[in-house]
Amino acid sequence: MFRIIRDPNDYLVAASSAEIAQALRHAPAGRFVVEEVSPAGELLASNHSCRRWGTAIRHPGGQVALEPDPWPV
Repeated sequence: MFRIIRDPNDYLVAASSAEIAQALRHAPAGRFVVEEVSPAGELLASNHSCRRWGTAIRHPGGQVALEPDPWPV
């Protein structure tokens, strides 16, 4: 699951990275921080419950650019 954050108390949720742009279709233009969040009671491969995935930028025309952070293999 992915949490899309503009402000600490203002966020959206997407079930997969493919659904991030769809989740932002009615959001205002701007830059959003995207975090990957583990299911309840589980951990991600990094042994943490969440990690920064990258950013999503919603442009005024409605396009969404995803910029994943590079992670070591």
